[in-house]
Amino acid sequence: MKHIPQPEIPDVANARALSRKVHLASYPALRDNLRAILHSYAAYRAANGNALAANAPVRLVLDNGLVAALKDHYKKEHSPLRKHFTKLRDETSPDVCPMCGSLGTGTLDHVFPQARFPEFSFFGKNLVPACICNSKRGNTLVGNDPGQRILHPYYDAFLNQPLVRASIRPSPERGIQKPIFGLVVVLPQADPNYAAVSYHVEKVVKPTQVLPYFAKKWAKYSRRPEKYFDLPPGHVSQQAFAQAADEERIEEDDDFDTPNNWKSMLLAGIVATPDACAFLAQRINDLRGNGQVAANLFPA
Repeated sequence: MKHIPQPEIPDVANARALSRKVHLASYPALRDNLRAILHSYAAYRAANGNALAANAPVRLVLDNGLVAALKDHYKKEHSPLRKHFTKLRDETSPDVCPMCGSLGTGTLDHVFPQARFPEFSFFGKNLVPACICNSKRGNTLVGNDPGQRILHPYYDAFLNQPLVRASIRPSPERGIQKPIFGLVVVLPQADPNYAAVSYHVEKVVKPTQVLPYFAKKWAKYSRRPEKYFDLPPGHVSQQAFAQAADEERIEEDDDFDTPNNWKSMLLAGIVATPDACAFLAQRINDLRGNGQVAANLFPA
């Protein structure tokens, strides 16, 4: 989850250019519907990509042939779209998914689903670099309760403030050694964005591999904690470990330009869970005491 700059793509000029290409399947329907499509896209931008805004665009009624052709323009990246799509995909956010916070992207996908809004299929401000999380949410855009909507990386600047962290609780079988992970929204419920963030986390973030990622990373922290945390020599207190984990979280926030990347989510959860900090601090002391891991052998 990350706020990213809006792409500088000449969407209107591109749409007009495509509408004049007589060899494309969208001709002449795109030409004939171009004014309505551009008007709807103007409403999309005016509403800041918020599907719940009073001025949000309403789905256009388009011929099935035009709908298929518009989707085809996105899929085949017809000129003049290709160079813009390539830049969006490869350069905009290559290290963290703006939609879910995973550590990578790889494709482009639609904020307003093209199945419901095919008129926005190839417009830049509806396309974001993403991992598979966005396809997993399907056609979900708004919920049944007030304020529930999918967040927009180009318009929702609050995506770059802490929104979600891991929850960590002991498992019945192995306690805190192999805990159960979840996700917790850290905004107060009175925050005006709480409903939207909670809905986005439920529909976009949770269906990903974020929880298995937490479990795998926790196992690595448990095996060799000094490889990942910069700790003082000698006995490590719970407080000292929590401070080291928080410093590591701050570094990850800076590296990814958002506190809502998966690494930071997990580290924030560890810092917020005394049992987790106590377990890892004790793990370090045990390893140092029996010589399996020497102090500062694996600096962060």
